[in-house]
Amino acid sequence: NLEPGANHHPMPLLAVLAGATVALTWGWHGFGLMLLVAFDACLRPSDFLPLRRRDFKLPSDLASDDMEAYVVLMNAKTRKRSARRQQAQLRDPVLIPALEVFLANLSPDDFVFVAGADQKKAARQFRLAFDAVFSELGFACNDVAGLVPASLRAGGITHVFRETQDIPSTRWRGRWDDVKSLEHYLQEMAAAELLSTLAPPARARVRRLASLAPRLVREVSRRP
Repeated sequence: NLEPGANHHPMPLLAVLAGATVALTWGWHGFGLMLLVAFDACLRPSDFLPLRRRDFKLPSDLASDDMEAYVVLMNAKTRKRSARRQQAQLRDPVLIPALEVFLANLSPDDFVFVAGADQKKAARQFRLAFDAVFSELGFACNDVAGLVPASLRAGGITHVFRETQDIPSTRWRGRWDDVKSLEHYLQEMAAAELLSTLAPPARARVRRLASLAPRLVREVSRRP
């Protein structure tokens, strides 16, 4: 189950960067970039697994020189309570050029995640890859004391609030309906820090691998 009802441990920024490094080093470019997209745009697994090329609005699509991009969510979880068609913002200036290159040869209807047409298969494949990458980094991969795919959204929302200290901005980035529930959520998430559960050598390794992520993502953006 990718999205059980309870709150999930937030993915620390260093963990998602280290995970992207491992994935890109293993040649899992699509998976590595999807980790970064899900974190930056605060996406649920049910948001990012079915994404097609047409759902990404990159600077080249918008005829814009600004380093901003959007992901259009046609079937967002909150569509019955708010806008049916929602958009999530991408702001990572290293990630966006890499997406321009990675998505360049896809047709509008192509799924970004290879098995996207079969959602159950896509979920299984993503979970297997997720567990492989984050187990390699020393994290438990479960919803009791570790990381799960839904931790990407939890981590992204927590990171936005820590960067901005602004509830309205965090609510907009996370497409959150109720302010009170968001405030309660952020208070719970602030107390969760999974890096502290790793042994010191594992923490040091995560930090070192995280520092390599920007260079590896830039290499994707330079591919012919």
